[in-house]
Amino acid sequence: MPDQTYYVKIRGRVLGPFLPERLIEMVKQGKLSRVHMLSTDNEHWQKASEFPDLFQAAARKTKVGGSSGQGSSGRQAAGNSQSGQPVVNLEEVWHYGINDESHGPVAQAKIIELIGLGQLSASDLVWREGMGEWLKAGTIPIFSSFFASSTTTNQHDVRVDQKRTGSNVDLSRMTSILKTQLPWVSFIGINAFLLAVVYFFSFIAGLVRGGRESDPILITSGLICLIYTVLIGLAAFYFQKYGACTRKFTISNDTSDLIESADWLRRVWQLIAYMLIVLWIAVVSAVIYAFTLSQAL
Repeated sequence: MPDQTYYVKIRGRVLGPFLPERLIEMVKQGKLSRVHMLSTDNEHWQKASEFPDLFQAAARKTKVGGSSGQGSSGRQAAGNSQSGQPVVNLEEVWHYGINDESHGPVAQAKIIELIGLGQLSASDLVWREGMGEWLKAGTIPIFSSFFASSTTTNQHDVRVDQKRTGSNVDLSRMTSILKTQLPWVSFIGINAFLLAVVYFFSFIAGLVRGGRESDPILITSGLICLIYTVLIGLAAFYFQKYGACTRKFTISNDTSDLIESADWLRRVWQLIAYMLIVLWIAVVSAVIYAFTLSQAL
């Protein structure tokens, strides 16, 4: 990687700037994975997977640090074992269980990545060939230290959330709720597009018939239908964007995606407010016209 500083976005928080060596250490510790976002200027962000040199360098260093050769290398590995530091073996494969569903086989690095993302807890079970039974991941020496670092990070995130919102935000609960509403979001968005088409043809009909009969009411109704065509069409588009960002958040659990989806939903409510304003203007105008016409007669 180029010798420059990088910013890291983890759980919606921006950390850094870090030198490449620090990022490599974060990868080795499971604190940084390919799904996290990186930036060199704190403005333009890219997924960490677009920096393959970072993970290749971390893999090389991990293999060197974890290999047990002859002579002094063997003594170094034994020293690491005695000091309690886990020896990471990227070639080793594991199975893991979440919510009574087993997954795998996956590389040991994948287990560490799941721990860093908070998707694998210390009480979840893991197993590899040679083990007599499934064991809790927190009891495996290879993974226990990563849970300790992940817990420290999570506790810091909780303190930040409490400082900002006064309570701890349960992203997993929020994700499950948003997933249940996604089909309805798609249903409403499609129907809004269809409704915009109906209003467009009503505008054409009102304009043509009103012009043919020189009826100002039909012409005015057609123009109102045109306004509703634009507003409902935009609302449908914004609603689809809201659904796309919400679906992205349920996959990434990145709060920046959640904020973006909330912004699209805000635009939908604004357009609905505009439609109500137009509706009330039309109703009031119709009442005034009817009252004036009755007085004239």
